[in-house]
Amino acid sequence: MSDVKQARELVEAAGRDISALRGMSNPDVFADEIFGLHTQQAAEKLLKAWIAMLGEVYPLTHNLELLLGILQERGGSVEDHQPLVEYTPFAGRIRYETRRHERPITPSRRCIASYRGAVRTRHVADGSSELSDPIQSMR
Repeated sequence: MSDVKQARELVEAAGRDISALRGMSNPDVFADEIFGLHTQQAAEKLLKAWIAMLGEVYPLTHNLELLLGILQERGGSVEDHQPLVEYTPFAGRIRYETRRHERPITPSRRCIASYRGAVRTRHVADGSSELSDPIQSMR
């Protein structure tokens, strides 16, 4: 599969996650773990699409910090996307935790609250997410 075709498929898959996020802005309906998973998955797919567009082979990983590192090594401007690393745990460990009434607010939970607000107010699913800018031309 060509790099562009692979990247386009990843962007389309990420778009489905982002569309799902739009409907998950209410924490009383959707658990943080579910919201965090879709946020992580959308970011992972978009970062992998960016790597593919550079003609590189991306690793099979959920580690967003690793993916950002690859992009930075290849000259990508990733500084604004560093907060995404907070979502890496949602690809596994966090979504399998037992839900408790009162959880401590961790950096990941603060990210969730912040991103839920962004989904409500900025309509990230409409393509205004800066993460997708490097691959906007594929849409």
